[in-house]
Amino acid sequence: MKRIPNLTKTGSLVPITLLCACLSLPALAQQKIEESADTSANPTVEIEHVSGKAHIKVWEKNQVHIEGTLGKKSETYQFEKHASGVRFEVETQRHRDDWKSGYDKGDDLLIRVPRGSRLLYTAVNADVEINDIANATQVDLVNGDIKVSRLQGKTKLETVNGDIVIDDVAGELMIETVNGDIEGAHANGDTGHFITVNGDIDITTQARELRMDSVNGDMEFVAAQINELDIVTVNGTVDGEINLTENGNVSASSVGGKITLAFQPEVAARFELQGHAGGNIENNLTDAQASKAKYGPTKWLEFTTGNGSARVEMSTVHGLLEINKH
Repeated sequence: MKRIPNLTKTGSLVPITLLCACLSLPALAQQKIEESADTSANPTVEIEHVSGKAHIKVWEKNQVHIEGTLGKKSETYQFEKHASGVRFEVETQRHRDDWKSGYDKGDDLLIRVPRGSRLLYTAVNADVEINDIANATQVDLVNGDIKVSRLQGKTKLETVNGDIVIDDVAGELMIETVNGDIEGAHANGDTGHFITVNGDIDITTQARELRMDSVNGDMEFVAAQINELDIVTVNGTVDGEINLTENGNVSASSVGGKITLAFQPEVAARFELQGHAGGNIENNLTDAQASKAKYGPTKWLEFTTGNGSARVEMSTVHGLLEINKH
């Protein structure tokens, strides 16, 4: 509901109340805005803008509140309440002569939402910080950094060119960046999936099912009780510390990178390691030594510890495989 008191009708000034769930307004250059809408305790909140920065935090009201300043190139914004929640979108001018308007730092937004919100945030050139969402969070950026803390539920964070930092995030977690680093702490959750192409990964996680993928970046991680671990790298270095459960499975492969995994001293598993075209193997877990093919560069190492209930398979083309105790 929005009241506009000074509209002219048949020559006189009359107040008109707009009973409308959707508000779309022109945005002046660097205009200050403030909008709010009452919601349920767990609304779907959709935020979409092109550039700038946003800080999204929770409060103890069943209400979505947005305030801040729009960028120079922002033309209109839409603040819409619907049955399941709220949608806020900023439309930005895209003209051939945009470069003539000078530097635009974009929108500067502070957004407060209920703790139980399901958050969907999308931007092109923006940095975002999100705190304390307890339902589900999804972020999709092209250029920009993502920083989140104390999230729960299902979390999916993606950026093409930017870093991602997490702190005390719980629940199912999926993080992906092309040209950026991933770092932080995954407090607990059944699954964790971390992907980067040219960036590094530095993670502490309690996920029981963990997947890590990189092309040229380095990966360093400490995991708690692992049921399933899948590591794929091309030319990066991997340094991990894990506690493998009784029936756990580990699969790790590289082309030219080095993979180092440290296991608990009492690990019970069947180990199978293979180096193909010149790959090397170092075993610091037991006294077993790698074998070498009579003809060709292939090397392999197979041995069992304890009752062999878990399984570890590692391979490299021409990199190095190393297993240790932690």
